[in-house]
Amino acid sequence: MNKAFKKQVLEAMICQTSEQLKTLRAEQKHLLDSANKADLDKHKPSKSPKERLMEEIRLKSQAIKHHASALEKLQCIDIEVPHKKVEPGALVQTNTGYFLIVAVECTVEVAGNKVLGLSKKSPLYSVMNSLEKGAWFQLGAIHYEIINII
Repeated sequence: MNKAFKKQVLEAMICQTSEQLKTLRAEQKHLLDSANKADLDKHKPSKSPKERLMEEIRLKSQAIKHHASALEKLQCIDIEVPHKKVEPGALVQTNTGYFLIVAVECTVEVAGNKVLGLSKKSPLYSVMNSLEKGAWFQLGAIHYEIINII
């Protein structure tokens, strides 16, 4: 595992997140194009179809903001910065696989290796946070060993 591998992982995650963001924006545009705000009925106790549509648009906006933020954070990771411990931006190799500590949870395959993106909110990250190469830890029934960190 080296910087070139980490660069490939980052590029794959950036590409995947960009595509997801593009899809979300297209879906939102379609929803906005089909919405007619003048038809909203604010006086009925139950939501009208248009009100439900506006709620769906609002939820789509939240997902877009999340993915845009994640994409920005992925693009800010500097592969030249060495990591001695598990922290944001680190690519961690364990006995069970590879993990990139980023703002988004996604999975990519690079050079035949499955790499899981872990957010800082992930239970797995909370257990491995700040550990160094050679450390052992457990989450549930799974035992992990940190083989390498880049």
